Amino acid sequence: MCICLVREFLFSIFLRFYVVRKYIFLLTAIPVEDFSRKGFC
Repeated sequence: MCICLVREFLFSIFLRFYVVRKYIFLLTAIPVEDFSRKGFC
């Protein structure tokens, strides 16, 4: 049972790290020209 809890804990940390990394990648992938063209709206 202890091993299962550790596995769940590690999986939740990995999932959170993966989501954050994907979110940052999406943010940096957006070209800056697109923002200036829309007037930061």
